[in-house]
Amino acid sequence: MEQGVKNAIVVALVNNINKGDTDLTREPCRIAIRALVPSIPYASANFLVQHEKDFIMERVFMACYSDNEDIVESALTCLTDITS
Repeated sequence: MEQGVKNAIVVALVNNINKGDTDLTREPCRIAIRALVPSIPYASANFLVQHEKDFIMERVFMACYSDNEDIVESALTCLTDITS
């Protein structure tokens, strides 16, 4: 898969990750953070660019503070996969 396509996938997912603290944002956030977990290998190039890495990590950490248990669980799984 081309790097541009991988970047588009990662950007689309990360842009939808937030605390999921409203009804409008909860479901897109839950779906995005769950989809990011298996997409971590696509983000390998993004993690080599400091500001992109910072943005991804900021969004994943933000999801860790959600009131929604599913979002938090997926965010923690994502963090585990990123660090391994």
